[in-house]
Amino acid sequence: NSLGPDTLDILFTDESWIEITDISVGKRFREIMVTGDFLRVKGEAPFTVLVADAPAARIRFNGAEIPITDSIRIDNSASVTFTNVSGKFIRAYQDYVSYKIACLKK
Repeated sequence: NSLGPDTLDILFTDESWIEITDISVGKRFREIMVTGDFLRVKGEAPFTVLVADAPAARIRFNGAEIPITDSIRIDNSASVTFTNVSGKFIRAYQDYVSYKIACLKK
């Protein structure tokens, strides 16, 4: 955890390995979590999250529940980057590009 305006909350419904990188300060957290574990990370986004058993993790970013089902790979893992641009949640690079294009069209 570091100082910053962003909060990442993760609740685990089953055992899963997780790695979280706070890119802004280069800190990395790695741990095996079990059913019922709750993890809170404070810092400044972007955060990169790698979850080995993604369906076992319920993720909230700045209070909003974020579904990661679209990011789950064939091995049940997911890698997601959480970024906050102008108060809007941006989940992945392609979302960021879409967001930037939408802003340019305004």
